[in-house]
Amino acid sequence: MEQISDDIIKGEHECFVCKTKFSWIAIVKGKHNQDTIEKVYKINVFATAVAHKWSVWNNGKASGADLEIYVDCPECNCKNKLSSHIVTWKTDT
Repeated sequence: MEQISDDIIKGEHECFVCKTKFSWIAIVKGKHNQDTIEKVYKINVFATAVAHKWSVWNNGKASGADLEIYVDCPECNCKNKLSSHIVTWKTDT
């Protein structure tokens, strides 16, 4: 997995069921037009990022969320749960 902006992560995955390899992208926060993201990053498989823990580090200068990523295989449609990923943001302080 790779964080490509404050709001977006992408990755590659092999389906647990049918073994199809594919790239995916997930919007972590904010409102984004999926058509625009698809054109910019050339990826049309969108994953769902679910934040289940929020943390603050470095005396409040950084924060982030521990995410679980869910993505449907474009071949067999099986929902795959991927490893958690911590996304960090700098705070305004």
